[in-house]
Amino acid sequence: GPKTCAPPAVPHGFAALTIAESPGVKACDGARNVEKCPDSLAAIRTWILAIKHLIAAARGRVDPETMEHIDRIAADSQNVVNSITGYYRPGDSDFARSVYNNRLIFNSLRDWLVMHPKFELQEDDLSLPNPLRTGALCGKASCYE
Repeated sequence: GPKTCAPPAVPHGFAALTIAESPGVKACDGARNVEKCPDSLAAIRTWILAIKHLIAAARGRVDPETMEHIDRIAADSQNVVNSITGYYRPGDSDFARSVYNNRLIFNSLRDWLVMHPKFELQEDDLSLPNPLRTGALCGKASCYE
C-alpha cells in the first residue's frame, strides 16, 4: 500500500479560522497596542497565512463578490508587509485598517468556516506553523520559527 511520508494536511477552512482566532492574532485586533501586539509585521504575516488557507478553502466554493473581498484583504495585507519592510519611509500606518478588514471578512465567513472538517492539533507537531501549534504569531522570517 501507499506509504504516508508526511503528516495529514490540515483542512484549509479549519486552518484559516483557527489562525484568525488564535490568541496571538486576536491580541492585535483594534488599534495597535505595543504591549498586547509588539510586532505588527509578525501579526500581518500571520494574517497572510490565515488568508492563504481561506483562499484555498473558498476558491470555487463562494460567490465571485465574496472571493473578490478575500483577494482584496490578501492584497491589502501584503501591501502592509511591503510598507513595513520598505526602504522608503517604512511604517505600519495601514496595519489597523487592514486588520479590521481581515477580521470583518473572516467574521462574515465564520459560520461557513466552522462547517469545514476539524483537525486535532498537537503542540509538539513541528510540521505545523506556530499559529496552529501554539496560537502564537509567525516569526520574523517564517511561521515555523
